[in-house]
Amino acid sequence: MHCNTAAQRYCFAITSPVIPELFRLNYCSFRTQPPVRLLSVRYVKTVETRKSSRQTDDPKDSRLMVLSRVMLWGLITCAVIVSLCLVQYGIYRLFFSTNPHFTIDKIEIEIATGIVSESYVRQHLELIEGKDNLYDREPAELRQMLLDIPLIHEADVRLIVPGTLRLTIYGRTPAAHLLNRKGRMIDDDGVVIFAPAGTLLPPLPLITGIPNLDSHATGEQIKETGVLAALEFLKLKRGSAKGNWLNVDLIQLQKGQLRIYLHKHADAFIEEGATIIMVQKDLPASFKKLFYILDQQIAAAEPISEINLTYDRVPVKQ
Repeated sequence: MHCNTAAQRYCFAITSPVIPELFRLNYCSFRTQPPVRLLSVRYVKTVETRKSSRQTDDPKDSRLMVLSRVMLWGLITCAVIVSLCLVQYGIYRLFFSTNPHFTIDKIEIEIATGIVSESYVRQHLELIEGKDNLYDREPAELRQMLLDIPLIHEADVRLIVPGTLRLTIYGRTPAAHLLNRKGRMIDDDGVVIFAPAGTLLPPLPLITGIPNLDSHATGEQIKETGVLAALEFLKLKRGSAKGNWLNVDLIQLQKGQLRIYLHKHADAFIEEGATIIMVQKDLPASFKKLFYILDQQIAAAEPISEINLTYDRVPVKQ
């Protein structure tokens, strides 16, 4: 069938039995087609990062930043510590050092050893009862003030609230005189001490022959070998049961030797001015030998004027 016009072709398309079949075929083909797969699109987000103005690639600048932070925290820490100390000091003054409740009303001084006197200690302590506060000075500070006195070897300081200061003084005990018994002495440790005015000096031996004695000030320790040997001899004498036989008058220092002059002791048959000569080394052995000889002389009732312990066979002069 031929259609010449457009209208005729349209009518043919509608009335033609072929058209429904075509629709059917197209519909079936549409259903039988595989499902369309959707393509997944991934979006990559690009983030631009910028360094902070404080960050830098220069390691030198990084070290400076770390150092500055450390210094800043150090200054803050110091400021906090100083503030706490000031607060503590203010509290201490408010409740203790300026509190009239803790005014010193009594200073108790006990002299345990030595020739130092209570008045001498009070004079150097510079504390006034009824005026000074118990907490004006720390106990350690008071103790150091006492130890600075050459006559004091050790001291114990105690604060007894509300107003008592108790001091126990361990003074130096002189062992011998120096400089012809003019008040200058030496103790067992070799420390030069000077007796205060009005002190009753004990009867002590005199040590002579000390080199450069004038160069040693009061409170200074003499470490010369001969002086230490003489002091050791006196210690051995005091520690011996028979030490009272040796009434030492003078110890003269010589090269490597001690020349000891004695007063008379009738029971030991020791004459006035008797001399003992011994080396400065190994004094305990020489001391033992000395008393062995004294025992023999006493048993024989023979007087003694000199004992020379520098020889193997000890000569004894009668």
